[in-house]
Amino acid sequence: MLTEEVMLRLLLIHIKDIIYIIMALGETIQQLFVKKATFLWSTGTPVVRMEAFLFLYECGRRLENKPLLKVLKYMYQAYVTMAKRYSKSAVPGLNFMMNSLTQMYLINPVVAYQDAFRRLRAVALHVKECIQLMSMFFFLSFFSIANDCVNTLTAKHTANTTRFREHHEQKLKRNKQNALQSVYNWRFINIMRLWAKFCNLRIFVYIRWSQCFTKNLLVLTIKSKSKLHK
Repeated sequence: MLTEEVMLRLLLIHIKDIIYIIMALGETIQQLFVKKATFLWSTGTPVVRMEAFLFLYECGRRLENKPLLKVLKYMYQAYVTMAKRYSKSAVPGLNFMMNSLTQMYLINPVVAYQDAFRRLRAVALHVKECIQLMSMFFFLSFFSIANDCVNTLTAKHTANTTRFREHHEQKLKRNKQNALQSVYNWRFINIMRLWAKFCNLRIFVYIRWSQCFTKNLLVLTIKSKSKLHK
């Protein structure tokens, strides 16, 4: 019996087999297939997600820098959308998206640097804004306490100053709560998990590459010396 999952899986397998034809049909057709595959990659069943990722990975290997940047954009947006729906049942799917997205970024280091720099810069600005709001909250809270002490000592604590202080404190509390919620949420945490994993993976790849390069260089050096002695 053909279920929807089986049909989607077979469709993705056959589309992957004709990927050369899709690459030759133009950018508009490519984006159509990529968007549909990204949707299945983020919302489908585990089997469908895997086949959708394999299709996207094969597309990424054959695309130039600009089209590949669009593919990464679609996948990153889908990941961010799913990152805020964090639950026990959604953890395996989200981990799969995180692992597969890091593999997509490893296809082209130049494109990965361009997109990652822009994304991480946005995250850094977001954290900076939150820190500034929190610093302002603590400073204004200290100023409010000092003002209350002065008013108490001078006995000039009128009704107008009381209303102003209460309104100001409520505004400070709202700003503090908004600042905290902007970083203390699952979406922000999962975004940081993604970039931490990507950076660690890049370092591991570079270390392995340097080890292989050093090993091959030593082998060539030993062979060249042995030939000279002969």
